[in-house]
Amino acid sequence: MAEPAEAAPHESRPEQPEVEATISTLLAQNRRTATAFTVTKHSNDAAKNWDKFYKNHADKFFKDRHWTSREFGTAVGSSSVKPEDDRDEEAQLVAADVARQGSAVLLEVGCGVGNMLYPLLEANAGLRVHCCDFSQRAVDMVRTHPRYDAARVNAFVFDLTSSQPSLASLLKKEPYDAWPAPATVSLIFVLSAIPPHLHLQVLKSLADLLADNPSGGHILFRDYAYGDLSQVRYHTKKDAAWAEPSLLSDEPGQNWYRRGDNTFNYFFQPHELDALAQQLGLQGEAQLLRRTAVNRKSEVNMQRRFVQAKWFVPART
Repeated sequence: MAEPAEAAPHESRPEQPEVEATISTLLAQNRRTATAFTVTKHSNDAAKNWDKFYKNHADKFFKDRHWTSREFGTAVGSSSVKPEDDRDEEAQLVAADVARQGSAVLLEVGCGVGNMLYPLLEANAGLRVHCCDFSQRAVDMVRTHPRYDAARVNAFVFDLTSSQPSLASLLKKEPYDAWPAPATVSLIFVLSAIPPHLHLQVLKSLADLLADNPSGGHILFRDYAYGDLSQVRYHTKKDAAWAEPSLLSDEPGQNWYRRGDNTFNYFFQPHELDALAQQLGLQGEAQLLRRTAVNRKSEVNMQRRFVQAKWFVPART
């Protein structure tokens, strides 16, 4: 999906009743749901579907994620570069956290082909990163990148929905067992690609990892929010009568969809994330971020919505 050409400033915006009513009306139409067989099939083929995605798009789909010196602090030095689009904010979120730690170790979950990884490494010479992805093809592209440095990057395939092998064991393989334990975990546009009944399990596995640190750590979260333009498009684009619908569940609060490439897309409401965090003892609240973007070609205003959280995981007592 193409990124908006321009985005409004980065503050969360106040409620707009007329906009909310319009979104609710649009999401109430075209509510056909896919069959249980389709849901199960694509759940079982998730890794294969992401491999196909990266086979088709390689490293051309997502832009590299950059940030300003204001966001990163003094660890980078002066810069006049401005974020190119809303996806840059996720790098700002991560960069600001690791900059406060100086020479730090980050765990990037769902690294893709390294669009955030390599700008982060370039900006902070003291940073080392464990990074993993569901797709073998994506991890292969991280490892064959011209800037790949095995002394600073531990890239591996990992299924967040599985407990075997454990994530902790993959962080402790030689020579990476000599690194300090990561105190920051980034979970950026990842949880939405996982079936909703597994969201709590995934967050718990990451929280357990950080809870073993003497000082705890942070989970930095960013993902799609309920009412985002990309969700509205599922309901305003008419499905062919013979085609399986994109909507995977019509249960209240289950805003779960299948993209055209058979990968998943979930849209979160802040209260859902706050409830998950409360169950796990995570400290911090989810924020709804609204952006009005202008498509220069069509001159149409579009509303992008994201949900963001910085959860502190206390050390295990």
